[in-house]
Amino acid sequence: MQQVIDLARLAEELDSPYRPLDLASLDRLKASLFICDDRRSWHRDGAEGSLLFILDGVVMVDNGTVRTVANEGELLSVPRKVGHTVSAGMRSTVLLLETVVEDGAVVNGHLPPHMALDHEIHKAHAAADALRAEPFRWQALGHCGAYTVCATRLWGQSESYIPATGPLVLIVYRGVLEYQIGAEGAPGVAVGSQILIAPAATPLRLRSERGATVLVMAHGRQEPPQPAGATSVGTIDQP
Repeated sequence: MQQVIDLARLAEELDSPYRPLDLASLDRLKASLFICDDRRSWHRDGAEGSLLFILDGVVMVDNGTVRTVANEGELLSVPRKVGHTVSAGMRSTVLLLETVVEDGAVVNGHLPPHMALDHEIHKAHAAADALRAEPFRWQALGHCGAYTVCATRLWGQSESYIPATGPLVLIVYRGVLEYQIGAEGAPGVAVGSQILIAPAATPLRLRSERGATVLVMAHGRQEPPQPAGATSVGTIDQP
């Protein structure tokens, strides 16, 4: 079943800093929302990998040796097993995406490549880079659970797209994104600071007249949506 989650509205209702509000749980992926303030900090043990997408404000993440500052529209990738402290100099809103590791994730004592141990917190200028690039030029941002994370600027209309192995998650950062789910589904609209979850095995079309900056989480290794009339798979820029 499709779902639209209004992050801006939910953030306004949050009054307890660093207390995540659960939004959705998908295959090896948990999404939640929390706010930071200028009086407290939040220590995380870093048991599993996570992504922090800054919806508004400025957030600092300290792993004990290096402090990384992220502004709105930027994405922080925190590796598993890395303890870190989150703080902010102003009220800030963060979308937290966490990996849920299954019992079979470790095989013969080894982790899959995208879950190998790392000690560096990586930052991506997700929204700014997507805005500067051509429409539908996907910027690979990494993995979270069973999902591949990319960002782009959607402008125009996409081909019909069928999420084959799991739901497609679209995080609209800025702009207006029109969508139609199912051949006879009624058109819908997702705007900035909203999440659209499109069900698996159901045709999906996307359209934006003025452009929308989005993060897309595609299940498994499936390519993200491509523009209508594309004759080949669109470009994905690796990190």
